Amino acid sequence: MLEGLLDPEPLPEEVAEHREVQERLQAAIQQLPLKPRAIVWLRYTEGLTFVEIARSLRMSEMSVKTTFYRACAKLRRMLSSQLERSTA
Repeated sequence: MLEGLLDPEPLPEEVAEHREVQERLQAAIQQLPLKPRAIVWLRYTEGLTFVEIARSLRMSEMSVKTTFYRACAKLRRMLSSQLERSTA
């Protein structure tokens, strides 16, 4: 009964915040070295599996996974420091 009363669309503030987060993430990804950037890009934007990425980049699956998780950790640090600077 309450479902009809709730607006499923996000609020304008939520849309703006999501857009800002996406822009910061894209900028951070662009700062990664070429190979980690390619792996992150293929994983998130193309939706490839680690096996598919490994084949396309001629790397071992373990190397792809290691590079991916290190890149994610670096992205987290980069975005955290940006957030700390913007709230200081």
